[in-house]
Amino acid sequence: MGAANKNIGDAFLLVWRIPEKFCLIDENDNSMVLKDCFYVNNIADLSLIGIIKTILKLNTNLQILYYRKNEKLN
Repeated sequence: MGAANKNIGDAFLLVWRIPEKFCLIDENDNSMVLKDCFYVNNIADLSLIGIIKTILKLNTNLQILYYRKNEKLN
């Protein structure tokens, strides 16, 4: 569901698409509002869980920790 959209070195952008049927357009100011429903709430929850799992893996993987330690020494 989520997809990496852009990598700019130390940061990256992840995008989760919400189908149009779950979006409402406010015609007064032409803004988009998401419907309050299980699907939209589930996408938001799963995206947050995905980021938390990524951070957890980065901070517990021995190869990454070793690389991080050696990079700081140089």
